[in-house]
Order: sequence, then C-alpha cells, then structure tokens
Amino acid sequence: MEHFSPKIVKAVETVKTSPSVQRAFDYVKEHLEETIRDQKELVLIEAPTSRKGQSRALPQHARSRVR
Repeated sequence: MEHFSPKIVKAVETVKTSPSVQRAFDYVKEHLEETIRDQKELVLIEAPTSRKGQSRALPQHARSRVR
C-alpha cells in the first residue's frame, strides 16, 4: 500500500467529512441510475470536428451565439 504525506491524508479526510461533499455523494447515490443513463446518452453525441461543425451541431436558435 502506498503511503501518503500526513498533509494529504488530512486534506482528504477534511473533504470527505464536509457536509456539502456528503450531500453531493448522497445525491449521486440517490440518482445513480438516472445519472448513468444520462452519461450514456451524452457520450453518444458526436463531437464536431471544426468550428463550423460545432455551429451545425447546435439548434438553430443557438447558432448565432457561436459565430
């Protein structure tokens, strides 16, 4: 097992016990199936190969903001 400096261990423990981080973990646990489904959909979206391609990938009403 790797050994980490006491500073790093303390920082990780502080973050792990933070109420806001705990709430975030609780949210992820409660919405896990939905989140995984959303992520699977997002990874299937092809990335544009150029700035022009990016513009075409956007809905018509959003294209003017890209140019």
